[in-house]
Amino acid sequence: MAADFVIYRIIGNALPPRHDAEHTRRNLKFVLEREPELPGCGKRWLLNRMVDGDLEAECIAMIKASGQGLHVIPFDPQSYRAAFYDASGMPAEFNPFGRDPEQTSPWQVPVKAYEWMMRHKSLRLIDLNAARNLAVELGRTDAAWVLPLDGWSFFTLEAWRAMVAGIAASPDALYAMLPLSRLEDNGQLDDPACLPAATDEPQIAFRHDAPDRFDERLRYGNMNKAELLLRLGHPGPWDRWQAAPWETMPPLAAQAPGRFVACGRVYRLASGASGEVEENSGSRHVARYRGVSRLAHRIDRLLLRHHRDGQGGRDHGALLPQATWPAASALADLAREAEAIGNGPIPHQGATDITEGRFAARAALWDCLRSASVLTASGVLAGRKDHLEGSARLLRARFVDPATALHPDARHAASGAGRHGGWIDFRDLWMLPALCRSLQSAGALPEDDHDAIVAWCCGLLDAQADSGRPGFAHEARNSIGTWMHLLRLSLSVFAGRETEAAQLIMGSTLRLVAQCDGDGRQPFEDAQSRPLHRRLFNLTAWALLAGLCRSLGTDLWLYRGIEGQSICRMLSHAAERARQAPADERSYLQRWIGALLMLTPNNAADRALLPRRNIRPDLHWRDDPDRGLPPHWWFFLLWRELRQPGLAGGSRAEA
Repeated sequence: MAADFVIYRIIGNALPPRHDAEHTRRNLKFVLEREPELPGCGKRWLLNRMVDGDLEAECIAMIKASGQGLHVIPFDPQSYRAAFYDASGMPAEFNPFGRDPEQTSPWQVPVKAYEWMMRHKSLRLIDLNAARNLAVELGRTDAAWVLPLDGWSFFTLEAWRAMVAGIAASPDALYAMLPLSRLEDNGQLDDPACLPAATDEPQIAFRHDAPDRFDERLRYGNMNKAELLLRLGHPGPWDRWQAAPWETMPPLAAQAPGRFVACGRVYRLASGASGEVEENSGSRHVARYRGVSRLAHRIDRLLLRHHRDGQGGRDHGALLPQATWPAASALADLAREAEAIGNGPIPHQGATDITEGRFAARAALWDCLRSASVLTASGVLAGRKDHLEGSARLLRARFVDPATALHPDARHAASGAGRHGGWIDFRDLWMLPALCRSLQSAGALPEDDHDAIVAWCCGLLDAQADSGRPGFAHEARNSIGTWMHLLRLSLSVFAGRETEAAQLIMGSTLRLVAQCDGDGRQPFEDAQSRPLHRRLFNLTAWALLAGLCRSLGTDLWLYRGIEGQSICRMLSHAAERARQAPADERSYLQRWIGALLMLTPNNAADRALLPRRNIRPDLHWRDDPDRGLPPHWWFFLLWRELRQPGLAGGSRAEA
């Protein structure tokens, strides 16, 4: 062996309130400048998935200048994007979308439930046990003992010598448990009389041939170090700590239990956290969760912004100048519809206040969106500039011109629509950003009109948030909640409200788990009249929402919960029920399911439960508004698919 000992200090992202924002720079500088030379020991660093590239570069420069070694585990944005918030596996009442929004009693969710819901993201961001195990593997090749230390561990010369002596006196030991003293201020190291007692979880040193490792299934703040202490048989307060009852992973078996020595001491430099956070292990546990949660939300927002800056998401559902459609017959039908609209008056001329009548406002919106969709599709696919201009005039009339524009307001939601059903009448507005983007790309929508429509959408979002009980429709557990989720996400992305959009994207899988049983049943829809219709209506929203999220970098189609929850499993269950429907309904239902299959990608989770995709570009699908599919949806949502080989074709019956 080249050395008796090697230290790998592992440093990662700062997690306020668990740490203050400057503790990384401060403590790295302190260790490099103040820790004494430790006889027989090499010092190295492991930078673990640091998100702040500038800070990572600064740390690397400081470490290299000190002459100490380092290894970098880079942060992987693609791996992080594939990590979902996940409420599967725990009691439904702890899921934010599983509770009854009309419940008036206090709603208590344990911190462990929140931590469980973000477990996948926590592992992608931190995965501390994987970093510890890597440090052991890196160090064991050239040192007799490896110390994979938490980043701000610090040795005094006396503490180091005590550890070395303890190990020397225990030749059979494979592990050394190093008692940990947590400093309130780094200045305490200057006065031995001020040093606190060693009462926290010890650090663990590994002999080069030690067989046990940290459990990489465990995430930061979830007994990730304590589990190994328990497995090896080292007693302490962690004996009494309990995981959440839904944490049911089978435990690892110890390969060398009891073969440890407790010796020496190591000091944990001050985190910069408040006294309230540092009060006890429970307060530190809560602060760890909050720190990971804040970091995850910040990264979600940054990744969404990056995706939007690259035009991702903004183009979802939009017909861009390069769009084509291979079936001449379908284009001829489209042109005839566009001519009929272009030769007629703008539907529902005159100002329409949403507050004057729910159904009049719905009719005005539907006529506007349908006509604008036909004109836009014909304008792009057939190169008809006049049709593009006609679509732009329609949008200007309904959303810009003060004399004829609809006024975004929330009072319509109580207009004969029950508790929160009024909002569902305006679900088709989720397609408005796609129409604007199509027209803008074709040069047919002036910037002033575009900005005015964005402002109108902001007014609608604000109105919904302020109506009656905030977010009441959004919190609905059935299809109303799904449609509002889609509407709010589409308009939030359009309006550049990145924080709200990122929260909606990440909350989508929580809603999915709340609505879907493991076998694909939708209990909240089954409780309604016409349950099969309601299942498909909800699935339509899910197909559209998943498509939008996919364009924004998060692929809901890939999600599968612990019990088997997925969009495809819901669709498979509904398709089976449709096959048992009365004969006079079966054809209608099968065509609806066929339309949803067109929107279901081949790589979706549980896709094998469903028939293969069969896109028929010459088939004219219905765009019945009761289904929720946007007008002429196939042109807007499938033109990209038809550019991929192998997706079109097949029998008419399958479509």
